[in-house]
Amino acid sequence: MKTHQVGSVLICEDNKLIGIYTERDAVKAMVEDIDLNRPISEVMVTNPMSIGEGAPLAEAIQLMAAGRCRRLPIVSAGKQLTGIVKVSGILDYFVEHFPQTVFNLPPEPNTVISEREGA
Repeated sequence: MKTHQVGSVLICEDNKLIGIYTERDAVKAMVEDIDLNRPISEVMVTNPMSIGEGAPLAEAIQLMAAGRCRRLPIVSAGKQLTGIVKVSGILDYFVEHFPQTVFNLPPEPNTVISEREGA
């Protein structure tokens, strides 16, 4: 993961998604002092959440928010891995396509300043 600068590894068998191992899993393994020489099949998340390749972006965002994940594998109807959607990719899309909206959002929406700013 470090060599290829990726935050997750998708594990497939016959091109079908069977597991995922993320940087969070790696940190957890180090904190829990798990033997890092164990087979990936013993430490990966099996049957990971995924989304169909024809699903709308809104569904991907909802699934990622509900599952608290930053990466969501994309699979075909036959459960074959076809890609991955990342939170960073979604943010890049919004920034590219809606820059005025994104850049003009306050850091905390609906915030009312109690005191006047400045001198």
